[in-house]
Amino acid sequence: MQWVGEGVATTVEARKQQWCSIWCRDTGAWQTVKAQLHRLRQGLNTAHAQPDTEQLATPSAADAQIARARADNAAQHERTKHTRMIDAVQRVPTRKKIGADLTCPFVVRRSSPESQRHLADILCSFRGFGLIPTQCMMPLTALLDKAAKPNQVADRPITLLSFFYRMMIRGEKQEVSDWESVWAGTWDAAVKGRSVIDACWLSEFSHELAKHTGQELAGLLVDMGNFFDRIGWDNVLEDAQQLCFDVGMLLVTLEQYAAPRAVSKYNVQSSWFPIDNGILAGCGRAVPIIRCFLHRSCSGVHDAPFLDFREYIDDLTMTTKGPKHTVDSGGSRGEAVLWPGIRYLNSARVFWSPMIFN
Repeated sequence: MQWVGEGVATTVEARKQQWCSIWCRDTGAWQTVKAQLHRLRQGLNTAHAQPDTEQLATPSAADAQIARARADNAAQHERTKHTRMIDAVQRVPTRKKIGADLTCPFVVRRSSPESQRHLADILCSFRGFGLIPTQCMMPLTALLDKAAKPNQVADRPITLLSFFYRMMIRGEKQEVSDWESVWAGTWDAAVKGRSVIDACWLSEFSHELAKHTGQELAGLLVDMGNFFDRIGWDNVLEDAQQLCFDVGMLLVTLEQYAAPRAVSKYNVQSSWFPIDNGILAGCGRAVPIIRCFLHRSCSGVHDAPFLDFREYIDDLTMTTKGPKHTVDSGGSRGEAVLWPGIRYLNSARVFWSPMIFN
């Protein structure tokens, strides 16, 4: 048994209070979201209980044929989802760490094929009902040290989630990828097959091209402070539905985010406490959720004239270029181009700080 000094425990409790002030802001908003989730879940269960053929009072032959075709397509889609989930369970990498529920991937990998199929059935039912068991909702957030200003303490919260929740996300990875191929904007650099290095090289190439052609360039680098932790669930719920994000996936993800949380630092864990906003860094569903949240604002910035805009999760860049002596951070054209982008970012309901360069 490891002995923990009183000073360490006091430090962890102080960190908990610090993050509580960010994660626990507006209980009233969470009650509204909770009611909306309940209505969505009722609609999801009703859709599963009532096939299209039963919704028609006196269906004609053509209507009945269309309804049967839809039912066949839905059944085929469900079989495809189940097959993908079984494949995810059977191919789980044994190198993965245990989850917050202390489930070991090695045990799942070595279980019998019949047990793996039953587990896939259970994981698919999470999404089908829009619910996840309480035993799978125990996010443990590790507060990692990160670079900070002198005399300033800073943490990088990374959350360890339930193994079964992570397994469910793994089985739904292809569906989310298909959704991203439709809704990811041209400004989005965080897409499959690209990395942050690719985004950096692309920006650097644009700067070098402007220099080579004798143009001037002005830009704005946007850093959104505590971005993951300040996103409101009511905004996520609205934006995700507008982008046709799967309702079952959305319900399960928000249930996980709304679960009581504990923080850990120096191998000391705090007590569990309720939260009412924020996205979990470390969750495999976080990037698609952020894509929903930022889509409306980013599309507005991207449509601004003479503005080159790129986004990589929570890092944004806006640049404009033109002939010499016409573009600078304080000049007429630079101001005219960059300020519309700033106004759109203000509508994104996030905290950010700019750095202007020219």
